[in-house]
Amino acid sequence: MITIKVQPGTPRTMDTNDRPTFDEWMARVGKIISRYAGLDWQDLPDMDFATWYAGRMRPVWAAKKAIRKSGGGGREE
Repeated sequence: MITIKVQPGTPRTMDTNDRPTFDEWMARVGKIISRYAGLDWQDLPDMDFATWYAGRMRPVWAAKKAIRKSGGGGREE
């Protein structure tokens, strides 16, 4: 099972001055998923990324949630 470790105290939402476009946000999420799971985000089952983005979820939390909801997989670290 792949686990993304998030620093304790990391807020679940982005800072108010952090305003990425959806594509920029997905690139961040994808980079995290690739780093920890060795997968592209498109290799995962469908996830509600648009809702997570609209809710201003931090990319690290979105990546963590996507991997958890997919049941893990990829390479272990």
